[in-house]
Amino acid sequence: MKMFHKKGAIRTLAGIAVSAVIALTFAGCASSPSSKSTSSDPVKSSSSLSGDLTVSYLSGNPFTDDTLKKFGAMNPGLKIRDVQSTSNTYQAQIRAQLDSGQGPDVIFIWTGSGNAMAAQILGGAGKLVNLSNQPWAKSMDPAAKTLVSLNGKVYGLTTVQNPYGFFYNKDKMKELGITPPTTFSGLINTCKAVRKKGLVLIALGAQTGYLAYGIPAQLANSIAYTKDPNYLTKLGKGEETWTDSKVWNQSLSKALDEYQTMIKAGCFQDNVTGYSEDAVKQMVASGKAVGTYLISAGLPALRALAPDMKIDFATLPATEKASDLVLTANPGSAWGVSASSKNKAAAEALVNYMGTPQRQALDAQANFGFPYTVNKDVKVPAELTGAGKLYKEGKVLLFPTALWPNPEVKQTIIAECQNLLNGNETVDGVLKAVQKSFGGK
Repeated sequence: MKMFHKKGAIRTLAGIAVSAVIALTFAGCASSPSSKSTSSDPVKSSSSLSGDLTVSYLSGNPFTDDTLKKFGAMNPGLKIRDVQSTSNTYQAQIRAQLDSGQGPDVIFIWTGSGNAMAAQILGGAGKLVNLSNQPWAKSMDPAAKTLVSLNGKVYGLTTVQNPYGFFYNKDKMKELGITPPTTFSGLINTCKAVRKKGLVLIALGAQTGYLAYGIPAQLANSIAYTKDPNYLTKLGKGEETWTDSKVWNQSLSKALDEYQTMIKAGCFQDNVTGYSEDAVKQMVASGKAVGTYLISAGLPALRALAPDMKIDFATLPATEKASDLVLTANPGSAWGVSASSKNKAAAEALVNYMGTPQRQALDAQANFGFPYTVNKDVKVPAELTGAGKLYKEGKVLLFPTALWPNPEVKQTIIAECQNLLNGNETVDGVLKAVQKSFGGK
């Protein structure tokens, strides 16, 4: 945890225990898009904002570090403390604090209802402030607004969607004489060819929850899209249920079969559940793997490890037609204000600052994301070149977790996919467990 005030950053571990605390190195932020002059920042210094303000979020996000630094500089009366932890511990840790009435003031949350720290779950439990009357809420993209709203009330700010996929070292690809596969059979052949050369195509950090099931979820999305491009819309509106949807069930079944085929073909390193997201980024940086499967928001940490590496993106193919490729994107980060906050004025002011057009644009750029509304003129980062074409064609599906009806589904599929990866579960066993977790909703 750090404290930001007009004299700089003071390190302290008092108050809230965190499992991982990442140091904020503000000199390092100078090269990021978000570190430019604050002359365009629309929130001015306010002498009325004072007291303590605690902000919790996932570790390894220089843009958020920079946001707090700038907001603190504009509001010198505030003492801003940050609490950072990894994705494996954050949800349980912060939710326990919120349940005890001792949580942070401003909270990084998830969209939808897929986990215990999702906007709709927290909003429904009375843990978040209703932000419907804030200036950014009226102009929020409709799709984004739906994911952070419940019963007509807006509980969070979200602006960016982040692609999931295969981020690879372009020079390593060239060295090995391979190109990103566009068919599933091509993917398997590429995995085998790379393995014969003593490397792995995809370093998989399945110890980190979302990475254990991310690939089959993305493959299922692609397969389902070929059957019904509107399948997620129907599920989101309640026209179909997750347990009854033939499109979803058939697609997930095939995707899990493909996942198992990838395991057997050596697409990943051995003992993948023993590797965290950070560990596999190290594998790519050291040249032991061609690339890794990530959400694009994780790229800054990879870039920090390998600043000179030429990185690009490819979506993993699930069919035998290159034209079936579709981009799967996470709804992105969201920010909420704790209902138990003792400094709601400052907390809401910070979220409003994050929601200004200037900060939203910088957020998308710094966190390697795309705006929800397809913009053909959007500047695509070099690391997302392979995603840009699909985005501009409008071939984008949300990661299905955002629409899952309860947090149990996500926890179940994480555990079951980890068991599948370890050889302790069958595809049929995974399917049955996941379906049961939906609870018939």
